[in-house]
Amino acid sequence: MVYVHPDNYNLGPAPLSESSMEASFQKVSMSHIPYARGEFMTGIAAKHTDAVLGRYIDLNWDNHDFSAAARDVGLTLDANGKTQEDKVTSNFVKALSVAGYGLKDSTVTPEKDQAEAWGFKKPPSPNGVLRSEGQFAVIERPSIKQRSAHQYTIYRLPDGNMYSETSLETKGSAHVIIVAANPDTIIDLSNLGHVSFRHLSELLLQHAATNPQTKVAVSKLKGDTTLSIQPLDHERVWQYARATFESVFVAAQAGEPFDVVILTSKYTIAKADAKFIDLCRDVYQTEFQAKFVESGLPEPKTILSDAMAAKMPAKAFAGKKVAIAANAYDGDWMSDLDNGLNYGPGFGASILIAPVSEKNPKGIYLPEITAGTATDLGEEYLQGGQARDNVKFNPAAMIDAKLKVLGRDASVTTNVELGRIVDLARESFFDHMINDEGELVHRNYDETMKAWSAKLDALVVEDPLLSLRIRGELNVEVALAAPAPGGDTRR
Repeated sequence: MVYVHPDNYNLGPAPLSESSMEASFQKVSMSHIPYARGEFMTGIAAKHTDAVLGRYIDLNWDNHDFSAAARDVGLTLDANGKTQEDKVTSNFVKALSVAGYGLKDSTVTPEKDQAEAWGFKKPPSPNGVLRSEGQFAVIERPSIKQRSAHQYTIYRLPDGNMYSETSLETKGSAHVIIVAANPDTIIDLSNLGHVSFRHLSELLLQHAATNPQTKVAVSKLKGDTTLSIQPLDHERVWQYARATFESVFVAAQAGEPFDVVILTSKYTIAKADAKFIDLCRDVYQTEFQAKFVESGLPEPKTILSDAMAAKMPAKAFAGKKVAIAANAYDGDWMSDLDNGLNYGPGFGASILIAPVSEKNPKGIYLPEITAGTATDLGEEYLQGGQARDNVKFNPAAMIDAKLKVLGRDASVTTNVELGRIVDLARESFFDHMINDEGELVHRNYDETMKAWSAKLDALVVEDPLLSLRIRGELNVEVALAAPAPGGDTRR
């Protein structure tokens, strides 16, 4: 495949319903919000959702090109091929720090052969630099839409976990390199054959316990596969716990309290996991227990992650709002499980949260699309014709993330009309474009976008507040029909 930059996609007209809104609606303003733009199917959906929302909102994105091509140009590597500087991601973080909130598409991280074919240095995923430089403390992953009885919001640690559930099968010269203050220590694994990462992590953590500066890297596993294991960073866990409990508390203050709060981990498997729970409990007891009691919030429970996963699809928490605090790995697979209960894997949007600090005086709120860039679907869509007609990409995550950040902007700037558009855009998609099984009502992506734009048009015309912004005779008719203050808000 020949690489094509998203600015050069030949998309033709956006798949929207016929409408006079573009010419007749007095658009609502928004702030200059930093936006990290992706590519392939995510980039295509980003353009099309902008086309739908652009009928009503004077879009004012502060666009940052996060295509593989742009990130490759902004990338500086050291002599060993490691990232020395990532200008694109760093500049985006600086913009977020000023604005206080933004939006990020999912991005392409090409494999080595793919990068070579495209003529790139192989730009790495920007997520590590983003989360580190942005000082993000927690990743919040609520379900997009609760059509089932299960209502989970998962708060996961942004940093990588201490071990993976994936098993390790050593071949040839597979080995572990322990990088410490002393010369490198090499542990030969070639004779271990098949060993779980759980067992391996215990061996490595025993070594790390004697040297807090130890960093461990597993190399030469299944080609280019690499696993990094580091001792638990207490300060990062404290920051995470504060951000998590604060979010739970704020939700209660906003009238949306959780019925159950759960701290989950393997706990008995690895000492680091037990410590993760202990550190979270320390923060709760010293900083949040009094607040929770006063607000009527429940005491956090501790449940082993495997047991928690078994309970999630069952009736144990049916009809209840549940907050789950988990480390990075457990949080990831529980998010996939939760999305499967609602809209299927990958249809959720994450929210990266950074607390107020000297670097981030406003904190940072960053919705991030987690549906993947869908490179194959993007290629098919760009082919046009029958191939485009067969694409069934679900834009739910894109729409959810975009509406989340616009909703935050409406709240911060007290822009009532922007908030109303966000509400109607969400209702028109999630209540009408997706069925109870989480599947698209319409047969393909293009038809879904056309139907969504048509439904949103209809809701805007019916809305007493927004219809006043429609120029011409309709404006007068709707104004006369609008309810008196204190009456119904919908006709």
